[in-house]
This record gives sequence, C-alpha cells and structure tokens, in this order.
Amino acid sequence: MRSIKAIICTAALLLCIVFSTAAMAEDPLAELWNSGCALLFDTDNVTVTGEAVFTLEGRLFKIARLNYVQDGFRSFYGLDLETPKRDGGTLKNGWTIIADEEGMYTVMEAYWPGIYRRGSDTAQNSLLRSTTQLRAMVDLGGSLVGQLGALLPEGAVTVTDAEGGKTVHVVLAGEDIPGVAVSALNLAANYLSDRWFHDGVEREDAGDNHTAFDQYVTVTQALTGGTVRWTLQAVDASFTLDGQGRLTAVEAEVKVTSTYWDGAEREVTVRAGLTLGDYGTSSVKPFDPEEYQVVPAQDVFQAEIDLDADAWEAWFDRATEVLTEMGFPVDPEAARSGWLMGSTVCMNLDNPEGASYYLTFDEDGNLNSVEELYAPWVWLSLDDADPAGIDQELVQAAVAKARAFAEKLNPAAAAQMGELFCMGTITTEQTRYLELTDPGMTVAFILRTEPEAAVEYFAWYPSVEPETPVVEGD
Repeated sequence: MRSIKAIICTAALLLCIVFSTAAMAEDPLAELWNSGCALLFDTDNVTVTGEAVFTLEGRLFKIARLNYVQDGFRSFYGLDLETPKRDGGTLKNGWTIIADEEGMYTVMEAYWPGIYRRGSDTAQNSLLRSTTQLRAMVDLGGSLVGQLGALLPEGAVTVTDAEGGKTVHVVLAGEDIPGVAVSALNLAANYLSDRWFHDGVEREDAGDNHTAFDQYVTVTQALTGGTVRWTLQAVDASFTLDGQGRLTAVEAEVKVTSTYWDGAEREVTVRAGLTLGDYGTSSVKPFDPEEYQVVPAQDVFQAEIDLDADAWEAWFDRATEVLTEMGFPVDPEAARSGWLMGSTVCMNLDNPEGASYYLTFDEDGNLNSVEELYAPWVWLSLDDADPAGIDQELVQAAVAKARAFAEKLNPAAAAQMGELFCMGTITTEQTRYLELTDPGMTVAFILRTEPEAAVEYFAWYPSVEPETPVVEGD
C-alpha cells in the first residue's frame, strides 16, 4: 500500500503548495484556501476524478488516474497507475478500495486479479482525516491569507467569471515565489512523510546512513524518503469555483527541485487535472464480490494440484534460501503468496525494505527464475557501449559467479546452457550491472558488479533448444 500513499503524498503536497501560494495574494484567494480546506476535511458527499503525470528531469516515471467518491461514511477509491519499463513497455497497477459505515474496507489490486482482501479502520466521512497537528498546519496557512499579498508581483493572480462562479489563475516563477511559500512546502513535506512513511527524522543530520537514490524500489519512494529540501520553481494553476464557493475543477503544472541528502538536485514536474462534482448526490454501493467477480484472498492459491500447509511452508523455506543466497533479506512477517501453474511452483515474497521478489521452481525444487519486481535496473536499457570493450576480467568473474549460481540452484540449466557471453551493461548512479546469456538464449542473468559480482536476476527457458554456435571456418 506504500505506492498508494506515495502518490497521494506527492500529489496532495504539491496541490497544498498551490493552494497556500495562491492564498497569499488577495481576498478572493482566501476564499480559494477556505474552499480547498472545506473540500478535504468537511465535505462528506462529492466525486473527484482526475489524472496526474509525474516526470523526473523530463522523464516520465508515473501516471496516476483517480476516481474517488465520498458518500457519508461510505467511500469508493479507484487508482490506476502506469509506470514506464526499460524495455519500452508499461507496467500497469492499481487499486480499488471500498469502505463502509463500520470502518470495514475491501481492497482489490490489479496485480492480483480475481481476489479481494478485507481490513478495518476508523470510519471516515471526509476525503482526509483531520488530526490535531494537521488542523494546526491548516490554521497556520489560513493566518497567512491576506497578509502576504504584497509579496506577489502584479498580474500573478487573475480572477475571471465562469458559469455562475469564478476562475482563479495563478502564475508564479523564480524570484516571484515568496520564501515563506518554500518554507511552507518543506513543512508540509516533512509532515506528510512522517504521517504516511513514519520517516520523522532530522535527515540533514543523518549523513551517509541514508539510502542511495537508485537503491529505492521506486522513484516516488526515493523522492519522499531521501529529499531533505524542496524548492518551488514554478506554478501555473487554474481553480474553478461554483456559485457556492465549491471547487469544481483544478488544472495545474508545478515544478519543484528536490535536494537529496547527498546534495544532488533533481527537477520534478507534476501536471494534474481534477474534476469535482456531484456534491450531495454522490453514491457508493455496498461491496458485492459477484459484481467485481472476486473471491477472498488466501495465503496460497492452488490450481490443478493440491498441496497441504506443510508442503507450502517447505516451498516458502526454499524461496527464502534462494533469496538469502543472493544476499536479499526476507521478512518472515511480510506478505507472501504461492500458487501452482501446472507443475511449476510460483511465489512472491517481500523483504524488510518493502521490495517484492517473484520466484518459480520446478516440482523437484530447482529454481527456474527469480527477480526483484522493482529493481533499479528494471527501468533502464542496456548501455550503448560495445560489450567487447568491457573489462574482460570483470566479465569472466561475472560468468563464473553465474555458472556457480546455476550449478547450485538448477543443475539441469547449468548443463544445458552453453558458454555465457555479455550482452552489455546497465549503469545507474551507484553501480553497474552485466547482462549475460548463452548462444541459444536459454538462460539469462543480470549481475551487479560492485562491490563484487552478485546475481540479481536469473531465468531459464528449458523448452528452448540451444543453438550450435557458428565457428569461423566450419
């Protein structure tokens, strides 16, 4: 669920900055501030739909599409996520969460189609749950309204009539942005990080104990977990209010700079569009599993072959052995699941940092594949450099490590594969990876080269017959 919270955290943060920056201008924007707060904390019936596009240094890293309905203490929350993959494809994920009057909620994840999970929390009849600390921050923002309008240049804020209401347009950039807005941004960022990620630490004083940017599972987690200061660079936003002062539409582009704990600066741009409506008429139906064609989730999904609990426990132990061999810790209390595809055993396990691993085994316990689903190299392409120019001692060390890995965990794969060669390298900010395969493309490895060779990905395709290499002179 951390991905959901990361998207909410980032989008809510930037929209709050737009609200607060706009509210510093003049009395009509004080109305905008009050309208935004009323929407988030005091509205119990509304429908919100929209899309946010996130880019890092001009490169797309996330698209989020939202469909949220509040109906008293009932709510429907639909979130669709798209993330670019390094092979040019798109990883699609998302959640549907339905909550009722008793605080019971149902979660359906796109990653696990056909199942649902249940949980409970305090019943909530607003978009955001108010807390003492959050209310104090809202009051602080409200106290600035009308006092700092003189800090904004003339023409930065315009108000026009729109269908019985008004549209407020805010354009700010560079030196036009008051320093207090940047301070508010960082105060809000630290609060949201603490509330959703429990990272309430003085990160400026933590030194090298922090995680490197490319070692996080996702860009969003890296930005929220490792940024020590945000700088607001530009705002271009339009807010439409109806005749009752309620928000009906938001269109915004916000540019900020993230200063990471190691001093690196990265520009993040968010383009968001929201439509708000059906005030007082929004409706959420009770959850019906037949409507969504889902069944309750189990720890183990079985197909064709039934295995008892002890057998599955043994398979989970086997998966833990493999991940430990690769240097990946596994949390025995974290989520795990297993299912059968014919005679192939498939499993997902998590580690303490939240990374998720997918493994497959044959019925004899031989490893057929293992991968970290959101590894740093997943989103990157092979470097353009000629593989022949790579340090051959480094390649041979990687080949030896890969072959030893296969011989230990799948002797049949080791016997079938031909001489391994390097397809190329994948380079991140912190390290480099080698991609290895054999002439018949029956096996694939990705190895981290620093501080020493370590296998991070393995896949064997036993149905593929190896080709005979062409030798010059034959």
